[in-house]
Amino acid sequence: LSVDASLTATHFGFGGRWSPRPTGTYRPYAQALIGANRDSFALKAAGISNRVGISETRLMLQPGVGITGAYSDRWGAFAQLDWRYVQYQEEGDNNVRFVVGARLYMK
Repeated sequence: LSVDASLTATHFGFGGRWSPRPTGTYRPYAQALIGANRDSFALKAAGISNRVGISETRLMLQPGVGITGAYSDRWGAFAQLDWRYVQYQEEGDNNVRFVVGARLYMK
């Protein structure tokens, strides 16, 4: 008997970002997102035409801070730290997210 299972977590949100006027190479910012977290689980067994699945969508809040830097007219970098909270029925789920990356400015 062959069984195929999948678990998917999808986050979607919208919000705003505030940053002071640029005064040099680096620019700090703060942002806040509100949205939803959707978890889904699906299970399918070989030889059975029906697929069994459940899904759940919950409130997500994600405030964060970061900094961007422009190193030339075309290249820059950023670092960002966020706290993500998802409200489930019994209790909330807290996660910390840290992202570092490079930016290519298209002119």
